[in-house]
Amino acid sequence: MEGKSFSVKRAFNRTLAMMTSIFAAPPARVCTIQDMPGMEVKIDQLLQEAGRLHQGGDWVQARTHYLDILALSGDHPQALFLWSLVSFQLGDPGSAKHGLNQYLKQHGEDLTAWGLLGQCLHVLKEYASAVGIFKNLTYLEPQEVHHALQLAQAYRGWGIEHWEAAQETLNGLYRIHPHDERVLSGLSDFYLEQLRFELALPLMKELCAIDPSNPQYRLNLGVVHQGLKQSEEAQWNYAQALELNPAESSAHYNWGVLLQEDGDNLLAIDHYRQALSLKPDYFEVYGNLCVALGHTQSYSEAMALVREAIIKTPQSDELHFCQGLLFERMGHFQEANDSFSQAIALNPDNAKAHWNLGLNCLRLGEFEIGWAHHEWRWQMESFKPTALKTSKPAWLGPRSSPGNITAAQTLLVWAEQGLGDEVMFASLLPQVRQWVSRLLVQVDTRLLSLMKRSMPEIEFIPRGQAIDVQDDVCHISMGSLPQFCRGSLASFGEQPKGYLMADLDRVQVLREQLLASLPPELKANCWVGISWRSRSKASGLNRSLDLITLAQALDAPGVQLVNLQYGDVGEEIEQCFAQTGIRVHQVRSVNNFSDLEGLSALIKAVDAVVSVDNVTVHLAGALNQAVLALLPFEADWRWMLEASQSPWYPSVQLLRQKTLGDWTHTMQSLKQLFKPS
Repeated sequence: MEGKSFSVKRAFNRTLAMMTSIFAAPPARVCTIQDMPGMEVKIDQLLQEAGRLHQGGDWVQARTHYLDILALSGDHPQALFLWSLVSFQLGDPGSAKHGLNQYLKQHGEDLTAWGLLGQCLHVLKEYASAVGIFKNLTYLEPQEVHHALQLAQAYRGWGIEHWEAAQETLNGLYRIHPHDERVLSGLSDFYLEQLRFELALPLMKELCAIDPSNPQYRLNLGVVHQGLKQSEEAQWNYAQALELNPAESSAHYNWGVLLQEDGDNLLAIDHYRQALSLKPDYFEVYGNLCVALGHTQSYSEAMALVREAIIKTPQSDELHFCQGLLFERMGHFQEANDSFSQAIALNPDNAKAHWNLGLNCLRLGEFEIGWAHHEWRWQMESFKPTALKTSKPAWLGPRSSPGNITAAQTLLVWAEQGLGDEVMFASLLPQVRQWVSRLLVQVDTRLLSLMKRSMPEIEFIPRGQAIDVQDDVCHISMGSLPQFCRGSLASFGEQPKGYLMADLDRVQVLREQLLASLPPELKANCWVGISWRSRSKASGLNRSLDLITLAQALDAPGVQLVNLQYGDVGEEIEQCFAQTGIRVHQVRSVNNFSDLEGLSALIKAVDAVVSVDNVTVHLAGALNQAVLALLPFEADWRWMLEASQSPWYPSVQLLRQKTLGDWTHTMQSLKQLFKPS
């Protein structure tokens, strides 16, 4: 589910302050109308009045006056240019583009008009043409910093494959103008978009030193600290931004996001409410506010809030999206899909709605349409920085078509999202290998040796490693493979069982260690590996339960528990033994977080695994180990809606919460399964 995100203040130059000199010193008018006495005087009067209105902010009336002039003298250059300018300022770049093209046919030497046309093209997403214009302007007027900044903006808008050119442009500016406020702002904004907070930090600090009274700089510095997990510094800067500008709604929103991430939903709700009081149409806030209210079980309040907002603004796609998130949180997935579909109907480019709709369709078993919407994730700000930056073509699937890969070419599959996703989607790699002559796959370094042993016919490389690509290489993200392999539930018949292979020698050693660790008075008919916590930012709290609750549900004669939980859990294990007398064995030769080879061997050394939804489930399922997966009421899409067995992992059985946040029924079912016969 797409949830929290930062709000970074960015300004696109619609006011074009650099052009205000046009009013003070208008260029000589070339039009004369000798056969219409008094017409020139009337046009001059209209032009002066239009200029006054334009400068005064009455753009609609100014535009009307410019049109009146053009009706009297269709080739009046100043009126044509200013009509184009005010059209752009009013949010009509298409008309502005048309007017500027007419104007530049007669006045191609006017670089200001070319700059405005470049901005129109940028807004219209005609990035290639915008880049061409700003390149020429940068060449003709290299001293004008704003041309290069707009060139970098156009590259950024053009797509991830052009971000390298944007960075080169900005870095070139920074070398020449290292203390120019505009350059610092442009480069820091670029780093923020890429979530490269460590690079943005010194730039934002310098901007705050240059203009300490600028609330937007303080806001963005807070975002940087928040991205670096420096909570206190982030909150201090948000407080400073609000002191400088109490109406800065984004500071309240970001502060709420930070508090929500820290688990303080009540304070987060307070900041979200303050953001909405300052900006009632701040639609991004509604989604997070609804999630926060959901965490406090305030569903009726959250739904009433969103429905009231929809009544006031029924054409808001963001509000319908928020309603979908709320339905999703409540487990009403069909209603959620209806809301997401309505959001898309109102705004076909709402990537978050597409993506969430896709996940719900996958949850409901509608795989073909689900994978199609799933591809919209690459249009979301949270995913863009993780995409592979390459000029090589994307792979279009196994069927040969113009521009597609052929059997003689190489396919690069690059990793995305989390470790569990890498393990799950790796199940598709043997099938994909049959379609190409060479398959290169990026994976987390911790998985490298495990993957190489399990699939020797595939070349695995560390995630993030620079790749010496060949001319015939195509690429695809790992999460995009299922659209070609798993288009229906029936297609999961090809899902392999046990596609990962643990180190058998290490499995034997660990099994012997477990047996040796058992006190003589105890017996072990069944060794059960357990994991009870997820660190997922979005849903880790809902997925997790406490160790004592899990241990008591599994407490049965002959059952010995083995720790598979990653992280420092020694104190929890000691506390569990002290309070219940239930022993959880720890194998100290295995680091469950960094040594995934060891964790995989330990999973195979036990007889069964019981785990909440985390990477342990994925590894155990991929190793074909018997698994009982404990799922929250709002389970992840991959476990589907009511299935008792995972289509991705045939050895994984699913035990689900019956009500949100309540593990009671699940623990009772678990206890029954381990009850002595």
